[in-house]
Amino acid sequence: MSWLFRILGLEPEGLVMGKNPHWRTSLANDFTLFLDSLEIISPEGAILYLESSNNPNDIRKYLEARKAQMITKISRGTLFPMPEIFHMEITKENIKGLIELASHHKNAPEHVHIYKDNTILLQWYDVFDDPIFISKEISENKVRDFCKKLGVEYN
Repeated sequence: MSWLFRILGLEPEGLVMGKNPHWRTSLANDFTLFLDSLEIISPEGAILYLESSNNPNDIRKYLEARKAQMITKISRGTLFPMPEIFHMEITKENIKGLIELASHHKNAPEHVHIYKDNTILLQWYDVFDDPIFISKEISENKVRDFCKKLGVEYN
C-alpha cells in the first residue's frame, strides 16, 4: 500500500488482503516472468488487476480490449497521479499476449493483484520494491511451484 496512504492515515477503499493468512515472497524483478508464472496459482475465473500511471499505448489498448466483465473494486495503491486501472481475466491467451507486449517495455505497473470474486489471491504493491503476498487459499504446492518458476523464496 502506498506510503502516502499510511502517512495521511487514509483507509483503503475497496478490497485488500489485509491480515488474512498469506505467504510472503522475496523480491521479484522480472515482470514478464511473473506473468508467465500466473497460470500456476490462478484458478479459473481469476482476474488480473493492474494499476499504473505509465502505460504504453499498445499495452493500454490491449488491456482495454480485454476488460473483465465482472470486476471487484480493489483498493488502489496510488493517490496521485491518478492511475489507470485495468481488470483482465487470466486466460492463457490473454496472458500470452500481455507477455509479448510487456517484453518490449522496461516499465511495469506499480501495483498488481489477482482476485476471484471478493477474495484477493495475490497482492503486489510497489512492484519490484515490495514482496508478493499470496493468500493461503492457494495451496503451498502451487505457491512453491510459482516461486520456483519466478526465482523467489517464500515463507
